[in-house]
Amino acid sequence: MFTTRNTVFIVILAFILNYFKNVFEEDLPPVVEGFFLPEFRSVAELFRKQVENQKEKGGNFAVYFKGELVIDLWGGYADRDSHQRWKNDTLATLFSTTKGVAAILAAKLVDKGHLDYKELVSHYWPGFESNGKHNVTVEMLLSHQAGLSYMDKKLTLNDVESDPEKLRKTLGNERPKWPPGTGFAYHGITFGFYIDQLLQLADPQKRRVDRLLIEEIAEPLNLDLYIGLPKCEVYRTARFDLVSVTKYVTKLIFTPSLWKRLWIFLRYPDSIATKGTRVLKGPITNDPARRCIPLSSFNGHGNARSLAKLYGILANGGKDGGKTLMSLETIRRLFTPIISGYTLDLGEYEVLGRGLTEYNNTEGETCYGHPGYGGQMGFSDVKENIGMAYLTNDLSVYGIGNDPKFLALQRQFYKALVQYKR
Repeated sequence: MFTTRNTVFIVILAFILNYFKNVFEEDLPPVVEGFFLPEFRSVAELFRKQVENQKEKGGNFAVYFKGELVIDLWGGYADRDSHQRWKNDTLATLFSTTKGVAAILAAKLVDKGHLDYKELVSHYWPGFESNGKHNVTVEMLLSHQAGLSYMDKKLTLNDVESDPEKLRKTLGNERPKWPPGTGFAYHGITFGFYIDQLLQLADPQKRRVDRLLIEEIAEPLNLDLYIGLPKCEVYRTARFDLVSVTKYVTKLIFTPSLWKRLWIFLRYPDSIATKGTRVLKGPITNDPARRCIPLSSFNGHGNARSLAKLYGILANGGKDGGKTLMSLETIRRLFTPIISGYTLDLGEYEVLGRGLTEYNNTEGETCYGHPGYGGQMGFSDVKENIGMAYLTNDLSVYGIGNDPKFLALQRQFYKALVQYKR
């Protein structure tokens, strides 16, 4: 049990370790490149300053406005150890922002008539209904209402590749941790294990989620987005460092919004929230083999340009030139909230749709997208016809679209947009 003395000791130790880490970390020359329309120079200047003062050590920010790419910036290093610069084609790990891509892929199948949000999951997945899951619908699974946020038996990423049939049976036999449909809690790890199976089974060709994304969305729209990387693309990836305990504790002291989360994780090891973080055996690493495993919980890769384009297409009614991603009616359903309230895991108020979250931008307007661990974010601003994305390998403790670096860029963009529209 953690006492006040334990807590004070951890805080002091975090400060000491963080200080020495910063002292001995090698300073690399700042590198910033990219494209922007002249009216958005102030956004580019802000991004440059973030890189120069090392607030941003490696990242990518992009915006589409009314179907036009107006900002595409990248800077810092994809791998600081080897001095590998962030480039135009560098691929970042999306982490949970991958869930938003999967939700859009599910909407694509709905639009094609292969999937129905209101249908039972067991209609596509015989055997799923066992052990109390008989009433779980597709939209309940997408909106974290299925009661499957953690597992009785831990899973591994290798389960996806080594024995898919065994994995499907294990998932199908799982008992919900609360009655489905009575509340919701974030299915941080389990989301992809379940949704990926559902999409493959609903697809007439039975394609895995990696092929589905490439063939149905990425290739037709010329997007550099993947769920599970092809081996030939691994060389382009940005190396990340998970948020260390010292970094987390140091930031925690000055971020009251994180205090409740830390208290739950430390004080209540058997809570829904804590158990939800312990689904996988072993840590998430930079292992190239890990990057290739298709799992929409967190194993997507891409750049901000492609992610912003995808959300921009949705914000503009589903069309990109002469190509159609999906109908306006399907987009409306994708962007319509279906549940709101306080979550069962962290007790935080959230508004969720069919795989996407409702997000208020810096202007206070409602947008739709999905955040990711470490600061990643992608969203659609329908009111202004905007798709915006931010990706980084300089991971922070901010994982709900609230990274200060991203918020500053977002705020400056909307300020510049007012002038651009005049």
